[in-house]
Amino acid sequence: MTEDMLASKLEDGETQRLEFKESFGAECIETACAFANANGGWILVGVRNDGTPNGFQLPAEAVRDYEQKISSATEPRLSVEVESVRWHGKEVVVIKVPEHPLKPLGVKGRCYIRRGSTNHQMTPSEIAECHLKSTGGSMDSVPVPDATSADLDMDIVRHYMALANEAHRRDFNLSDDPWLVLKKLGFVHDIDSIPRAILLAFGKDPQKFFSHAVVHAGLFRGGANVIDGRVIGGSIISQIDESVAFVRKNTRVRFVISGKAARDEYWDYPAEAIRETIANAVCHRDYGIADEIQLKIFEDRLRVWSPGALPFDMTMSMLDDPYHESHPRNKLIAQILYDIKYIEKYGSGIGRIKKACLENGNDIPTWSEKANGFLTVYISRPDIEGYLSGGISGEISGEITRQLNDEKLSRIVENGGGRVAKISGEGIDGEIKYIAQGELTRSENAVRRIISERPGCKRPELIAVSELSSRSLDRVLATLVSLGIIAYRGAKKTGGYYLVDGK
Repeated sequence: MTEDMLASKLEDGETQRLEFKESFGAECIETACAFANANGGWILVGVRNDGTPNGFQLPAEAVRDYEQKISSATEPRLSVEVESVRWHGKEVVVIKVPEHPLKPLGVKGRCYIRRGSTNHQMTPSEIAECHLKSTGGSMDSVPVPDATSADLDMDIVRHYMALANEAHRRDFNLSDDPWLVLKKLGFVHDIDSIPRAILLAFGKDPQKFFSHAVVHAGLFRGGANVIDGRVIGGSIISQIDESVAFVRKNTRVRFVISGKAARDEYWDYPAEAIRETIANAVCHRDYGIADEIQLKIFEDRLRVWSPGALPFDMTMSMLDDPYHESHPRNKLIAQILYDIKYIEKYGSGIGRIKKACLENGNDIPTWSEKANGFLTVYISRPDIEGYLSGGISGEISGEITRQLNDEKLSRIVENGGGRVAKISGEGIDGEIKYIAQGELTRSENAVRRIISERPGCKRPELIAVSELSSRSLDRVLATLVSLGIIAYRGAKKTGGYYLVDGK
């Protein structure tokens, strides 16, 4: 290393790949281990914390001695390069530590990893994750004991194949045998050896093996009062879809009619960002921790917490870099979700979340490591917050502030298929403010139409005619009842569903 190169490093200060030490000792060896388990780095011996050389006296044969001490103290043995460089008449020992190909290295039975400008002692799970990653594997590639191909749902595999084709990231022949497709992709190798990722993505009942692999979603009002709550299980694909639907159901949207062909919609929280956040939580969580993903919606904020801090080789500061490398903890899950365009690679998710928030008028969310997990917190749009005290439990709700005559208002109701309730009288220049509960989903419209045509119909009849599953129908009926569109009348055994006031 030249004197100019040394001067440049002294100016940089301690970083992810640079450490200052006033003298050589046990901490130097730990730092060498931490660098080798990360991306390598340099240790400058004879330098104070402020980056100025202290003029220490280099013992005779020190260069060779330092190399031997580091090599003999680490397991597997670590080879470093040591040289002496003079800077303004003072001597500095430069120890260059390469990234080791087989990780993790240990010192006296302990393993260290570099995070920011400090060394961190690795936990047992981080040690296992580090070893798998250094050999090209990941935690989700580990086979699940007693799981076989009989535990997989091939219809879910076919659904994945169709989604991947639509996303133009795979080119599957949809008539191919799903099991052979999984083998061709390298996702499975034997009917009696099913990796975690494949069971979580395509399992008939993933929670049979991982009871904690669910999303616990809740809508809160008045502090800890739960207004709506669900434990969302099933495959990771359905968990993402149903979690996003839960947020959609329990948040609000502002419709702005600006004269364009289509109205502008501004949600409490941008849908694209929420989907990205939930997909990342499902993809990157630590499935070795027996905790659930927590999705909490409050009156003024939304929180998503997933078990497991950042991967051992990631730091919070790295997330702020729009070009940071992707370090997925679960490589197979990441590949599956990438194939269907639920996530992107190359660490671009944070940038897309920020962009979506800015376009929707939200503050950029905050990210932090909390309680051995990763927490994302969104604050609701300020112009929506407070309009609806207690929230609306419909599919979509929002605000229209516009000068509307009865003809325009009727057209909105007809096109939306929902209800519009006046919440304030005429203001300046005849301005009227409305709360609009917008379009129903396709399933909700279908059930509403059936009840309109068959007043008093019962649940078995609705299941048969609508062709919805029992679970889906119950969700649709609950939404329509909460919106005041339908009501159940009569005794439990003899009654049925009717439209309310002819809606």
